[in-house]
Amino acid sequence: NKGLAEGREEGRKEGRKEGLEQGIRAVIKFCREDSYTRDKTCSGLMERFSIALEEAEEYLEKYWLA
Repeated sequence: NKGLAEGREEGRKEGRKEGLEQGIRAVIKFCREDSYTRDKTCSGLMERFSIALEEAEEYLEKYWLA
């Protein structure tokens, strides 16, 4: 069933996105607790998660003070 397959794929994508976000949030928390600078944390996010500068900055804005 095509609709079922599409639904499963959408669920997988959502799950991967949630997992990625949990990992990014954990890295940001670790970096803050270990007194990393925001810039160093941003660079680490880009390298470890293969994301663009803009996306890394969005995550930092969202989670740096959380």
